[in-house]
Amino acid sequence: MNFRRVTLMVSSEDFLAVPSNRRVAGCHQGSGNRQFHGAPGTGSPGVVFLLSNQSDVFGPPILYNSQPSGYRFTDSGTERGQNTVGGILREIGRERGRPYRLAVRVPDTPAMALRTGLDVERWMKEGLLDMLIVGGGYMPYAGRLQTFIDLAHAYGIPAYPCINHFREPLAMRSLASNFWAMGADGVYLFNYFGVGSGMEGGRMVPQVSDPAERRKVLSQMGDPASLQGLEKRFPADNGASIFYAGFTNPSGQFPVKLVEARPIELVVGDDVGEADRTPSHILLNISVEDVPSGEGIAVEVNGARVPSASLERTGETSFAARLQKEPLKRGLNSIVVLPGPDSTGRLSSRVTGLELEVRY
Repeated sequence: MNFRRVTLMVSSEDFLAVPSNRRVAGCHQGSGNRQFHGAPGTGSPGVVFLLSNQSDVFGPPILYNSQPSGYRFTDSGTERGQNTVGGILREIGRERGRPYRLAVRVPDTPAMALRTGLDVERWMKEGLLDMLIVGGGYMPYAGRLQTFIDLAHAYGIPAYPCINHFREPLAMRSLASNFWAMGADGVYLFNYFGVGSGMEGGRMVPQVSDPAERRKVLSQMGDPASLQGLEKRFPADNGASIFYAGFTNPSGQFPVKLVEARPIELVVGDDVGEADRTPSHILLNISVEDVPSGEGIAVEVNGARVPSASLERTGETSFAARLQKEPLKRGLNSIVVLPGPDSTGRLSSRVTGLELEVRY
C-alpha cells in the first residue's frame, strides 16, 4: 500500500492492520458523543492512528466537527485551545528529540471555518500546523476544497482533503483523482471500515470483503499514475444538510432552472486529453424535472456548445450528452444547461443533478 500518499484515521478495531512503527496516541472524538475508543497496549484513554506522508507519525488531530454547531463566531476558546495544544506538542517533541506533529481537520473553506470561529490562516501564520485536513468528508466532490489546499501550500503546509466513510471502489478512485487534480498532497480517510463499507445488522461491514482488493484500491488512490486509465464517475456536488455540522452546511447547487442558465460546477480529476489510454466513453448524465416529452435541452461545457446530435433523451427525467476530450479539462469545469429545441422555456423546468462517466 502506498502509505506515503494515503492517510488513514482508523478505530481500535483496525489497530493490528497498522504497521507497528506507525502507531501514535491521541484522541478520537465521535461527532457530538465524545466517546473514546481505546486500543491494546497504548495506555491512552483514546487513540487514533495516522499514516502520514512524512517519515514520522502525526500527533492527535483536532476535529472541528466534534460539535461545530456549538461554536460562536466570536468565541476565541478554540484559538486558545489550539495554542495550548501546539505548546504541549512542541514540549513533547523537545523531550523525545524529534517533532510531534499536529494535524487539524477544518471545514471545506476558510470562510466556512471563520463562521464557526476557526481562524485557520492565523494558525498557519503562527506556525502551529503541520498538516491540514480539508473538509468533513461529507461533500468531497466539491471544488471549493481547492481554496484551503492553495492556502495551506502558500504557508508550506501539506493539505489532505477528507473522505468520510468508505464508498465503493469506483467512487473512491474518482474522489482521489479529483483531489490530485486540485493539487492535494494526499487523501485523508476518516472512519475507515474498509473499501465499500455498508451497514448490516447495525454494524459497519465491508462490501468489498477481500482484503487484497481493499488494499489494491487504497494503493491506487495513493498513486496518481495508477489511477490513469481506470473507469471514473464524477458527480456534481450538491452540498449537505447534516444536523451536527452547524454553520458548515453549504447550499446545494441544485435545482437549477433552465431559463437561469446558471453555471454548474463539476470537478473532473482525469485529464482525458492526456491519458495514456484514450477514453472510449465520456458521457454527461443530466437529471431534470418538468421537461415534457417533445422538449429538449441544450448544454454548454466550459463555454462550448455540445452539438445537438450528441444529446439524447434517456428517460422521462434524464438526458445524456456524449462529450469529446475537449473542451473538458482536468479540475474545475463549468456546465450550463439551457432550454433546447422545441422548448417553451417554462419556469418550472430545472436540472436536478449532473454526473460524468469516463471509461477507457
